[in-house]
Amino acid sequence: MITGVNSDLFMDGVKYHVQIEDAEAASSLEVRVYVGGEIIFRKHHTYGPTLKGLNGALQIENAIRDEQERLLATVKAAIARGLIHP
Repeated sequence: MITGVNSDLFMDGVKYHVQIEDAEAASSLEVRVYVGGEIIFRKHHTYGPTLKGLNGALQIENAIRDEQERLLATVKAAIARGLIHP
């Protein structure tokens, strides 16, 4: 199992906490955005297709970590654009 990503983003006086965790059994990443301890956004992102053709644990781990970073950037952009809000 790969360690998740946690990040805080402050926007218009609101602290958003973003968590992205590997749901390895489902070959997906779970994205959650919290404000004040409450989940305001949740989504599962399947990474199975990303792993096709990869060999070895290190290649797979790196691909999943890259996917986590792309998701984090996408979620932060969505928050900044007002698409995810309390």
